[in-house]
Amino acid sequence: MSQFLTILVLDKDAATAQKVLASDQAILVQVSSVAQFRYFMEHAACDIWLCDLSMEGLDFRADVARVRLRNPHTRVVLTGPSFMSGAAAALLQQGMAATFVAKPWRLISMRQAVFRNTPHTEEKTRAPTGAPVDAKPAAGDGGRPAVQAAAASAPERKPGLRLVPSGAGGPAGKPRRPAQPVFAGTLEEPRYELGRLLGEGGVGKVYLAHDLLLDTQVAIKVLQQDFVRDAEVLQALKDEARICMQLTHPHIVRFYDFGQRSGTYFLVMEYVQGQTLHEAMQARESRTHDYVRNVAVAVGSALSYAHAHGVLHNDITPGNVLIGANGMLKLIDFGIASAVHRQRKKTQFIFGTPSYMSPEQLRCDPVLNATTDVFALGVLFHQMLTGLLPQLEDATHEDLALRPRPPVTSLAAPLAAVLDRALAFDPARRWQSVAELVGAFDL
Repeated sequence: MSQFLTILVLDKDAATAQKVLASDQAILVQVSSVAQFRYFMEHAACDIWLCDLSMEGLDFRADVARVRLRNPHTRVVLTGPSFMSGAAAALLQQGMAATFVAKPWRLISMRQAVFRNTPHTEEKTRAPTGAPVDAKPAAGDGGRPAVQAAAASAPERKPGLRLVPSGAGGPAGKPRRPAQPVFAGTLEEPRYELGRLLGEGGVGKVYLAHDLLLDTQVAIKVLQQDFVRDAEVLQALKDEARICMQLTHPHIVRFYDFGQRSGTYFLVMEYVQGQTLHEAMQARESRTHDYVRNVAVAVGSALSYAHAHGVLHNDITPGNVLIGANGMLKLIDFGIASAVHRQRKKTQFIFGTPSYMSPEQLRCDPVLNATTDVFALGVLFHQMLTGLLPQLEDATHEDLALRPRPPVTSLAAPLAAVLDRALAFDPARRWQSVAELVGAFDL
């Protein structure tokens, strides 16, 4: 058995993976969600990781670290729709993966990519503790993995899909006081104690923390060094932070502080216990027009307020919308949008999900306006109503950046017309404000 390869496939199309990769020399472990993948990595290792970059909830940098913690020699093969080739090229250049195979797969090319130059497993398939690989879920768990929602998950309970208007209150959780202090930049003594990891994104990790001075819970995003290494990007982040600290809106997560200690930069934010909209969208109720309209009103009011104060979001995705335990909806990650956009222009690496980005964002145009957030909302509303993104399945990165999305045909004509205008390739032809889009959406 030690001569077998363990191939972990993170891809929704299990049947195709089985057909292409089945081998008498390999053990194929297939998972169809990021939650299942992370559960597997808590209990086992793999020789080859085949990862679809388009999977919802994937944080590739953090997840490849999980893989290599178990097995440093794991061969990482990337796959996904051809429009992900730009992001894949950047990851390959950084040495984070071996190759990229675009979909639809060709049997020979995929098998060559997966099996080429892969050492025997007997040298690599043991966990750091020396325990043998076990690809089965732990007994008594029912095989159901838990997911930590980025910046705001509560594994003990899942709030329902109820959305409440601003002003409604909710239960407050008791603060936790784990170890690992983060030091405020100008203080001699630690102010914050980090707790459990809540989530990981393209620019940092988010922890539940305890503010010792105010005796309350907060969320702290510790920024990756690569993100703040550039002086111009760091200054943009500071400038944006000053503005965002003034944003006080019931549907925007509050931004409390921007600190630095021993070269580590961190953001201190309001902690919201709940789930992401991405998680909520797995329920059938989220497809109803009333539910989507409630999301539109809440997100729209937050964006309109931010735009009036000169702040764009630039990264509106289901993962950046939180639904609190009390049903209150809040937008996160204001304050890093301008710096992310500047970093993207410098490195040509796409932060975020290309599917939600406007064409001008994908082209790294130097000037963006409110219509880029209008476009992202159009993508989000289309996905909520239809379960699909508004582009062809085989659309390339170049298609998304240089050509219009196809007309909306899966919705009633009046609603399709609203979304077609939101998704217009030319920003001048879109709804010119989020308020216009939300008003038109309320059919």
